[in-house]
Amino acid sequence: MERDSARLLRPTGDDESVAEESTTSMTEIVSTLLSGLCGCCGALGYQKAEAEEKGMDLVPVERRTSGAKAVRAVLEAEDAAEAEAEVARMAEAARKAAADEADVEEERSVIELTPEEAERARADAVEAAAAAAAAAAAEERLAARTQEAQLTVEVEAARVVAAEAAARAEEERLAAVAERAAAEEAARVAEEEAAAAARVAAEEAAIAEAAAAEKARREEEEEAEAARTEAARVEAEKEAAEEAAAAEKAAAAAAAAAAAAAAAAAEMEAARVASEGRSASQLQAVARGRQGRAKAAVAAAAKAEAAAEAARAAAAATAAAEAARVAAEEEAAEAARAAAARAAAEEAARVAAEEAEAAAEAARVAAEAAAAEAAAAESARVAEEAEAARVAEEEAAEAARVAAEEAAIAEAAAAEKARREEEEEAEAARTEAARVEAEKEAEEEAAAAEKAAAAAAAAAAAAAAAAAEMEAARVASEGRSASQLQAVARGRQGRAKAAVAAAAKAEAAAEAARAAEAARAAEEEAAAAAAARVAAAEAAAEEAAAEAARVAAEEEAAAEAARVAEEAAAAEAARVAAAAAAEAEAARVAAEEEAAAEAARVAAEEAAEAEARAQRSAEVASAARLQAVVRGLADNHVFGVGEIIDAEEAPREPAPPPPQHGSEAVGDALLIDFGGEIVDEGADDGCLPEGGAFGPPPGPQLGLPPARSLLDEFDFEAPGAGAAEGAPAGLAPAPDETLGVAFDKSEPALEALFGGAMPDPAAALPACAGDLSEASRGLPLSSCASDDEIVD
Repeated sequence: MERDSARLLRPTGDDESVAEESTTSMTEIVSTLLSGLCGCCGALGYQKAEAEEKGMDLVPVERRTSGAKAVRAVLEAEDAAEAEAEVARMAEAARKAAADEADVEEERSVIELTPEEAERARADAVEAAAAAAAAAAAEERLAARTQEAQLTVEVEAARVVAAEAAARAEEERLAAVAERAAAEEAARVAEEEAAAAARVAAEEAAIAEAAAAEKARREEEEEAEAARTEAARVEAEKEAAEEAAAAEKAAAAAAAAAAAAAAAAAEMEAARVASEGRSASQLQAVARGRQGRAKAAVAAAAKAEAAAEAARAAAAATAAAEAARVAAEEEAAEAARAAAARAAAEEAARVAAEEAEAAAEAARVAAEAAAAEAAAAESARVAEEAEAARVAEEEAAEAARVAAEEAAIAEAAAAEKARREEEEEAEAARTEAARVEAEKEAEEEAAAAEKAAAAAAAAAAAAAAAAAEMEAARVASEGRSASQLQAVARGRQGRAKAAVAAAAKAEAAAEAARAAEAARAAEEEAAAAAAARVAAAEAAAEEAAAEAARVAAEEEAAAEAARVAEEAAAAEAARVAAAAAAEAEAARVAAEEEAAAEAARVAAEEAAEAEARAQRSAEVASAARLQAVVRGLADNHVFGVGEIIDAEEAPREPAPPPPQHGSEAVGDALLIDFGGEIVDEGADDGCLPEGGAFGPPPGPQLGLPPARSLLDEFDFEAPGAGAAEGAPAGLAPAPDETLGVAFDKSEPALEALFGGAMPDPAAALPACAGDLSEASRGLPLSSCASDDEIVD
C-alpha cells in the first residue's frame, strides 16, 4: 500500500504539464480578480490618487455652498454602494474559483506531483490567500469610505438645517422689529392726534367761557343801566308831581296873601284916615290907591294863576323831557341789547369760523400727513429702486466675478478633463491592447491547452497502450499478479480523468478571463457614467450655489432697503412732529393774538363807554355852570316889572309918626317897608311917575321859574309871632335886603326852584320889562304898561 501511495504522489510527465496548466490558470484567475478589484476601486480612488501625486485638486475641498458637497457626498455614497456590490460579486466569484480549485486539488490529490509542482501549488495558494486578504481590505476601506460619506452627508444636512433655522429666525426678528416699529409709529400718531384734539377742545372751551363771561357782563351792565333808567324815571316823575303840587300851593298862597294884604291895607288906611281926618284929595288919593291895590291884587292873582299854569306847563314839559329821555335811554338800552346780540352773533360766527378753520386746519394737517406718507412712500420706493439698482450692480459684479471664476474653473476642468480623457483614452487603448493580447493569449492558451489536451490524450493513450504493452510484456515476463494489473489500469484511468479535468479547467479559465474582461469593460463604462454624473452634479451644485448667493444678495438688499425705509420713515415722522409742534405754536400764538384783540376790543368798548360817560359828565358840568351863572344873576338882580332901588337912595319925605303895622304915607304914594326897600305905588294912573321906582309887586317875581314863588319865603304865622320890625303882621320877610322879598339861595333850593334845568332869563322877561341890562343897571323903564293894561 505504501508503494502505491508513493506512486500516486510521485509526479509523472503528464502530471507535471497538467499542474503547470492549472497553476497558470489559477494565476490568471487571481490576476483577473485583482485587476477587476482595482477596476472597481479605480472609479473612486484612482483619479484622486493621481491628482494628489501631481499636487492638484481634482475637486475643490471647500465649496462656496453646502449643496455641492451634499450632492457630491450622495454621488460618492452611490458609487461606493455600487463598488461595494461589485466587490461582493468579485469576492463571490473568487470564492467560487477557490471552491473549484479545491475540487481540482481534491481530484489532483490522487495524482502524484513532483516537488516543483507542489511548490507552484503552494505559491498559487499563497497568491490566492493574498488576493483574498486584499479583497477583504478593499471591502473594509470601501465600508469606511461609505461610512465617512454618510457621516459627511448627515453633517452637511444638519448644517443646512441649522442655516435654514437661522435664516428663519432672522426673518422672524426682522418681522418683529418691523411690527414693533409700526406699532410705535401708530401709538405716536394716536398720541399726537389725542393731544391735538385735547388742545382744540381746551381752546374751544376757553373761547366759550370767555364768550359766556362777556355775555354775562353785558347782561349785568344792561340790567344795571335799565335799573338806573327806571329809578331816574320814577324820580323825575316824583319831582314833577311834587313841583306841580308846590306850584299850585304857591299860587293859592299868593292869592290868599294878596287878598289878606289888600284887606289889611284897607283897614289900616281907613283907620288912619279916620284918626287923622284927612282931606278929600287925600281920601281920593287913598281911594285911588285902594283901587290900584285892588287892581294890583287882581293882577297878582292873574299872575299867580299864570305862574301856576306855567309851572304846570313846565312840569308837563319836564315830564315830556323825562319821558323822551327815558325813551332815549330805552332806545339806547335796546340798541345796546341789539349790539350785544350782534356781538354774540358775531362771536358765535367767529367761533363757528374758528371751528371751521380748525376743521380746515385738521383737514390740511391730514392732507399734509397723507402727502408726507405719500412722499415717504415715494422716497422709500426711490430708495428701494436705488438699493435694487445698487444690489443689481453688485449682483452683476458678483455674477461677473463668479462667472470669471467659473470660467477659470471650467477652463481648468476642461483642461483636466481633456488630460483625463487623453489618459483614459491611452489607458483604454492600453487596456484594449492588453485585452486583445489577453484574448489572443487566452485563445492561444486554449488552443495550446486543447492541443496539449489532445496531445496529452493521444500521448496518454499511446503511453497507456505502450504501458499496457510494456506491462503486458513485463507481466508476461515477470508474471505480475492481477491486482497489480488492476492498479495500473486504475492509474491510467485516473490520469485520463485528470487530463480531461485539466482541459475542462482550462476552458473554464478562458471563460472566466473573458467574463472578467467584460466585467472590467462594464466597470470602466460605469466609472465613466459616474464621472459624468459627478460633473453634472458639480455643475448643478455650482448653479445652486450661484442661485443661493443671488437669493442671499436679494435678501440682504431687501434688508438694507427695509432699514433705509425705516430711517426715512423715522425722519419723516420727526419732520411731521416738528411741523405739528410748529402748527401748535402758531395756533397758540394766534389764540393769544385773538385774545389780545378781544381784550383790545373790550378795552376800546370800555374806553368808548368811559368817553360817553365823560361827555355826559361834561354836559352835566356845563349845565351846572349855566345854572351857576343864572344863580349869580338871580343873586344880583330882580326879574320884575321895575327897578332895584336901595333903601338909602330912595327919596323920602319927613317921616311921619311911626305908622301902624310898619306902613307910612308919603305924599300921594303909599310906601310899605319890607326890610328897608321902598315900594312906590302909583297915585293916579297906577304907572310909575317920572323918575319913580318901585319894588317887586306882591306875588311871584317875573322872570323866575313858576315852580317856586317868592311868597313861599314868608311864614304865615300868628300876628307878632316872629314878625320883624316894620313888617306887616303875619309876614316874616327874608333877611335878604337887596331884593324886595328874599328867597332861599341854597343849592338844593335852586335845584328845586329851576327843576334841574336853568331857564333863559331874557326869554322869561315880559314885554314890558324891557332889556335885562337896563333892569340890571337900575335905570327907569320908559315904556311900561299901566296897571289897568296889566290887569287886562
